[in-house]
Amino acid sequence: MRRLITFAATVWMAFLMAAMAVQPSELLHAAENKAILQSGYKLPLADIGNGNSIIATASASSQAQKQIPTSREVIEMAEKALGGDEFFKPKPYTLNVLFTGKDSYDGIKTVNRADTYKDGKYYSDGSVSFLSKKHLKHPILSKRISNLNSGKNWESLSSMKKGVWRKVEYAARPEIPCLNQTTWNNLVFDTETPDIIKQGGVEYYKLSAKRQEPEFQNYRYTYLIDTKSHLVYKTEAVKINSPYKFVRIFMDYANVNGVAIPQRILSNGIDDDGGKYEYQTTYSNFTFRDDIPDSLFEIPINNAQSLETVTKRRNTEFQFKTSTAHPEWQSPDHELESRLKNTLVNIVNNFPDRHANNPETLNKLGSHIKDILSATGGRVTVQEFDWVGDTYYNVIASYGPESGPRIVIGAHYDAVQDSPGADDNASAVAVLLELAKMLGKNPPPIRVDLAAYTLEEDGCLGSVVHAKALKADNIDVKAMISLEMVGYFSDEPKSQRYPLNLLKLFYPSKGNFICVTGKTGLGGLTKTIKKAMSGATPLPVRTFKAPASMRSLVYTVGRSDHSSFWAQGYPAVMLTDTAEFRNRNYHQETDAPELLDYRRMAMVTVGVEKAIRALCK
Repeated sequence: MRRLITFAATVWMAFLMAAMAVQPSELLHAAENKAILQSGYKLPLADIGNGNSIIATASASSQAQKQIPTSREVIEMAEKALGGDEFFKPKPYTLNVLFTGKDSYDGIKTVNRADTYKDGKYYSDGSVSFLSKKHLKHPILSKRISNLNSGKNWESLSSMKKGVWRKVEYAARPEIPCLNQTTWNNLVFDTETPDIIKQGGVEYYKLSAKRQEPEFQNYRYTYLIDTKSHLVYKTEAVKINSPYKFVRIFMDYANVNGVAIPQRILSNGIDDDGGKYEYQTTYSNFTFRDDIPDSLFEIPINNAQSLETVTKRRNTEFQFKTSTAHPEWQSPDHELESRLKNTLVNIVNNFPDRHANNPETLNKLGSHIKDILSATGGRVTVQEFDWVGDTYYNVIASYGPESGPRIVIGAHYDAVQDSPGADDNASAVAVLLELAKMLGKNPPPIRVDLAAYTLEEDGCLGSVVHAKALKADNIDVKAMISLEMVGYFSDEPKSQRYPLNLLKLFYPSKGNFICVTGKTGLGGLTKTIKKAMSGATPLPVRTFKAPASMRSLVYTVGRSDHSSFWAQGYPAVMLTDTAEFRNRNYHQETDAPELLDYRRMAMVTVGVEKAIRALCK
């Protein structure tokens, strides 16, 4: 179920990729692109397929320029050719989308859906089909409703209980307009004037640029824009020191009420992990219309009780009594269990909505964490960075020697929108703050940095900044441990699930263990951590290492801040209760403090402290 939802999210998010994020067409569509160019493809304006005869007219600037315009002027002409302000102005529309493609993870897949947009609200009704041995071959029916103004997103899948809508974190967003004006305005061009190249008998302006935003500093972009029509033909992007490459080719433009809409887009590329993918998206029956009823974007009233029932069931079915967990075990610190609970409840209750869209609350929590870490005697630094116009910061406390190799222990203090985030990830922050007290009282022989990261839920942005800074300063990081959801446990049979059914043969069915996960090649690190933690408390410790060849598994075990350290070549692992494979409240409104096991969280804390001491030897 989760894998289906994860795939659905991946497909929908693929549609959100701005046209700026693209890569060399020669990667996967070399033959097809060559054929297109040799055919003398000229970006025709055509009928969109509504049965209406739409006559396309060339813009006044369609004649070839006698003098080469500047790169910025070319972009401005491209905006005008697309329809100017009308192209970027959100207007009510309906649209049919056919998405076909394949990638290294899921094989061949198809999405066929109908989209409707009006006043910041979006509705999509369609199906997702797979054609591979590791996925179901029947279509997954999917309905999505997103209110972009309020940030509320819902979905109903055929693999769920029929008719039940559930709140999700990822939004379904309109695809038209397909280009991002804000992105264009942030471009810094490599040269004042573009090159002019000729392919297949067609002349194009070739622009090379980078973006001003800090999170895109390692990306470089290339655009091909027809010198006569001024319509965008191809956009490419590459990432420095990464295999990441992506390309989009825009084909068969149609004129719809003065707006140029591409009826077909070819996309292909390679992601950061080397996984290849190629897609083709076809648009049809595009219509701007004002008669779209508001009721289309409302959750049906007869489903409201179903949703409430599901929420109540989650609150009861997955609750358990923490007092039954190893009653014979006594923590060396008898107040540790209660302090963990108090810290976690304080975070959840006093810092709600701690996500990227609420930087004020998020940064208040960062300041609160800074004060606690300072009180433990650590050398505290604040690492600020800007993202989408706001400032965020990591809080890092150091213990032991100031120089030499170091160990990094990280936990993110942000949460997803509309979730209390008790397990994800207030549980790890509570453990991190207790580790600070332990290290403050008994400093380690080598440097240990405890890092409270921000914006993990938005692409691990905080840890990316930290890991890159360490690499830039040539810091020797001996090991990094990411604490990611460490508070949910269950002794019920079949309470533990796995990304692959085969793993059930090797791992327990009860979710009563903590797991050390990473990539192959980190056996020494995971073994040291497991041995130290297993000897410290009765809590079972399991290890899992994903082979690099199994990229879907590497993705599954890499979805946290340790992946930022992998990208810089540092050894890193994640310590986790396995998130959605055990805790069904993952990223939900029901991820509440009362569902966590604070006795076992105390065991995790004691175990991690022992692991840190072992890694220092």
